[in-house]
Amino acid sequence: MSGKTLTMTKLTPFLFFLFAGLSCLADINIGSDSLKRIDVVDSGSFLPKEADDAARSLADFAVGYLTFLEQEKLSPAAKDYFIKSVQKNPEARLPIALLVREWFTNQAFQECIDNFRPIASENPGAIELNLSVASAMICLKKDAEAASLLEKTFRTLEFPITDKEKKKSCLNLVTCLADIYGKSKMFDEGESLFDNILGHTEFSEDFKTRRSAAVFFSLRADQGEDGFFSGWTKRRFRKKMDQNLEACETLWYSMINPEDKKAKTPSILELVPILELNKRYKLYEGSERIILNSLISLTGNEYLYRILGAVYSDWGRYGTAYRIWKMLAQKNNSEPYYYYELGHSSLMMKNFTEASKSFEWLLLLKPDYNPIALYQLGICYYELKKYDKALNKLGKITDMPEAKYLAALCYRQQAEYKKAVKTLEEAEKIALEQKRDDYLTNDFYLTFAAFCDKAGMFEKTVEILKKEVEKNPEDPETVNFLGYLLADKNKDLDYAEKLIRIAVDAENQNPAFLDSLAWVFYRKGDIQSAKKYIEKSLKAQEDSPDGVISDHAGDIYNALGDRTAALKYWKIAEETWNPDVNVDTVREKIRKAEDVKF
Repeated sequence: MSGKTLTMTKLTPFLFFLFAGLSCLADINIGSDSLKRIDVVDSGSFLPKEADDAARSLADFAVGYLTFLEQEKLSPAAKDYFIKSVQKNPEARLPIALLVREWFTNQAFQECIDNFRPIASENPGAIELNLSVASAMICLKKDAEAASLLEKTFRTLEFPITDKEKKKSCLNLVTCLADIYGKSKMFDEGESLFDNILGHTEFSEDFKTRRSAAVFFSLRADQGEDGFFSGWTKRRFRKKMDQNLEACETLWYSMINPEDKKAKTPSILELVPILELNKRYKLYEGSERIILNSLISLTGNEYLYRILGAVYSDWGRYGTAYRIWKMLAQKNNSEPYYYYELGHSSLMMKNFTEASKSFEWLLLLKPDYNPIALYQLGICYYELKKYDKALNKLGKITDMPEAKYLAALCYRQQAEYKKAVKTLEEAEKIALEQKRDDYLTNDFYLTFAAFCDKAGMFEKTVEILKKEVEKNPEDPETVNFLGYLLADKNKDLDYAEKLIRIAVDAENQNPAFLDSLAWVFYRKGDIQSAKKYIEKSLKAQEDSPDGVISDHAGDIYNALGDRTAALKYWKIAEETWNPDVNVDTVREKIRKAEDVKF
């Protein structure tokens, strides 16, 4: 769960499950002199060939294991004996496990392939051996070869599978093959695989197989181009995904409520891939149901409550999430994670006071917990209008452009426009270094230009806006901003008019754009045209004229000699709050107009 402690554990095909067999080695005591003396191992035998091979395999393993114990490492000599053991018995679990652990630990994947592939090719029914080779191939990005090898192994299976150990191996085979099919977008092959195996109870009643099927079908359930056939395929895969998710839920309940009361309770982590699928498809009700029902059987399981809190947060049910995190924080008031989630839920509920307390407590427990916590605390203080506190927290974040941007907003609220500009320059620099094209948007640069304008940095403002006009020549907000700025400074008025007309053509009832066009005509001395467009702007605002537009209307009517109308709109401008209106200047206009005798 994004940003959360929970993350989906990818189902990898590596055969580390084989290493579980190594626990058996602790019980092996090979103390026979005949085994220590290799020369007395008779090369002849009166056993049948299959039993003879098994016996010779065990002898090679025993000698290799003794060599391993004496040298305290898996030397080349020990490896040779283990390889010989596998050659004689391709289903010898222990030597395969020891060799695979050595090769995979040292990333000697090609060595695994070179030694095991010839044996595996001759013995496609040796599941764990073939899985070992396929896993090494996958590590070397040879997925197609791995799939081909495992497909041959799969074709050797005979149903029903009654042997418990073989069943485990088969389940791992299916999981590995499905993982390859999913990654390689071999959807037809994967669908055929699951259609085949889910017809057999040993697979259809297995939680991990059903989970693997749900994950596989999810990969095509919402991807690819829409069309008659592709859309039908997606719907079919979505239906199969839903069916397997439902089966997983049923099987999970049987796992946590086993008939055999001595059975081991499954790890809650087994649920993570299911919950991730539900999150991806916004099936939050499914996650809520499976967790709440699990809590009935696993009463008081703290980890389940953590998952439930994360589900409610992802779902947007922040009030419910808040109550869960509050309960967990009260139970364990030294766990930073609970305070992080409590703070986040409070923030999303706009309870900024509660959120700030939670984040402060979190940072007291663990000052270096996460810069995101500092950032969210900065948001809290910004919303509470505690700008100095916000700046103090945000100043501790060095590599997050969002934090710099928020700091700039704080400086704007304090009318520290030059500091705001400098901070946005830092935000831009960080974003460029991080190649955050998603962050350096047109909106970012319009804000940057607005702050530069407020700081009296006319040339820099024009420079920023001209670059944005080059990138977005038809964007109404951008062209209007630059056009109005030039008109207000009485510069390059023809170019300003051209820009503003683009905005008006795009939105001919936008009062701000109409006002800009009126203002450029006012600057040009074309007062009749200015009157035409300012009246359109006023009409578009109905009974709530903006302060700046009213100020402009007063200037235009005053230029036409209509002092009554001029006074009316100047007084509206005086009484209507707008940070861009200079109230003292407007009052001076009113005073002069009222002093004039008619």
